[in-house]
Amino acid sequence: MKVTAEQFRAEMAGKQGRQGKGKRASKYGSVKTMVGDVEFDSAKEAARYADLILLQRAGVITKLETQVATPLYGFDGEPLRGGSGRPLHYIADFTYIDAAGLPVVEDVKGFKTRVYLLKKAILRCQGVKIVET
Repeated sequence: MKVTAEQFRAEMAGKQGRQGKGKRASKYGSVKTMVGDVEFDSAKEAARYADLILLQRAGVITKLETQVATPLYGFDGEPLRGGSGRPLHYIADFTYIDAAGLPVVEDVKGFKTRVYLLKKAILRCQGVKIVET
């Protein structure tokens, strides 16, 4: 069965839920959004997920995953640790394999925080490039 992007978005729009009353607003104004059984930190991230699901159904990408943690390492190869001593991680919004068979790490960005930019730079040194959408 073939599904157009418009049909898929219409189907998913019926399944989306918004943040209820009494919940604290996000620091950057994003609203938690549901797509099917998956909750996202923003409507923009949820919309990108819907697009990626379509690409996966069409066979353009494979192995789509959400919220994948990648450990951060220092120049000496040792894991970077926070003030508590726990290893630091970068959590990607999405990871998948593209049509060329290459792994992709994708992050939906509204506002680039200093912490995000630092983690992005560390990952770049580790050979991981983040695609921002």
